[in-house]
Amino acid sequence: MKNKVISIILLGIMISQVSLSSAAVPWEVGQRFTYIVSMDQLYYTQQNSEDGLSFKSSGGYEEEIDLKISQIDNLNLMIRFESPQRDGSTSESSASYNSTDFGNSLGMFRADYAKFTNDSFYLESFIYYPDVFFVVDPDFENINDILKEKLTSSNVIGNYYDWETYAEYEFTLGDLLDSMTSWSINGASSLEEVRSTITDDTTEYIMEFDLTSVLVESSLKIQGNEEITVYEPYTNATIYLECKFDSNGILIVHTRNEYYQYQKNDATITIENLYSIYQPSVLRVLEERDITLIGDILGKVGKHADTHRYFGSGADGGTDLLWVDHRQILPLRIYPIAGELEIGIFPGVVLIDGVPVLIGSFSE
Repeated sequence: MKNKVISIILLGIMISQVSLSSAAVPWEVGQRFTYIVSMDQLYYTQQNSEDGLSFKSSGGYEEEIDLKISQIDNLNLMIRFESPQRDGSTSESSASYNSTDFGNSLGMFRADYAKFTNDSFYLESFIYYPDVFFVVDPDFENINDILKEKLTSSNVIGNYYDWETYAEYEFTLGDLLDSMTSWSINGASSLEEVRSTITDDTTEYIMEFDLTSVLVESSLKIQGNEEITVYEPYTNATIYLECKFDSNGILIVHTRNEYYQYQKNDATITIENLYSIYQPSVLRVLEERDITLIGDILGKVGKHADTHRYFGSGADGGTDLLWVDHRQILPLRIYPIAGELEIGIFPGVVLIDGVPVLIGSFSE
């Protein structure tokens, strides 16, 4: 009887844990997500001579994937997806949604070094590939605590063992970042500033690394009667990573762009790797442009905003309509009028009984 009581208590504790875990996850079985997955790759070789040969290889793809949650394992923090295939079949995949796993992946930096004859060390590879999480437990406080713990100067990210002298060397994240041409994480370029900008609510991570003249490519050359290793610094080596989630831990975008150029065997080699996963239904800023007008571009162009307005006044009103997605502006926005007990309404066009009606008014 005593064993039965213990078993019932343990079963009750397990059921309670499952319920608590399930309640903490803001998604459910049957929920669907749609993503665009795209990849573009370029490999180009140009011989460094007037009649040098060139070789170019490029490829890529873009496809839409549909993911449906088929199972949520709250004990092991795993999630299973179903995805329809072109041939009518359904594929299944499973992944961790553990916030600790994602935090560790996001902060996992690795560097491989080589030692030259003059006891100098060269950076041969910089490895930073955070795993793709379509959903993650939205415990961003835990994720960001783990990331900040790893974003310290003393974090060891590589080592080198010298078999001739039996000496072991360790390289830290601080060593690597100090050697870079430039770098930034969420807009900050010092680890102390980075840690201060990452808060418990941070859900977006943008990292840029410029390893130009720091990363090297090795090649073998004959010098006299011996073969030696020569290290050539990259003339271009930049990495861009963007990873963004919504407050429920659902992936919005995961992008990684790499650009490399280096010399090897009397040839210039260029490599581009562009990889992106994003939700097509989420409006994103793809690029910022700062355009300053200097002089007249098309001569004297007077005020002509009414030509672009749906309800533009005058003979030319509405003759050159500018179509704007309402998600890009704030139509019908209410704002106070200074010094008066009145409010203003930012103009917007709405359909009333099927007829477009202008709400508010334009002012020059």
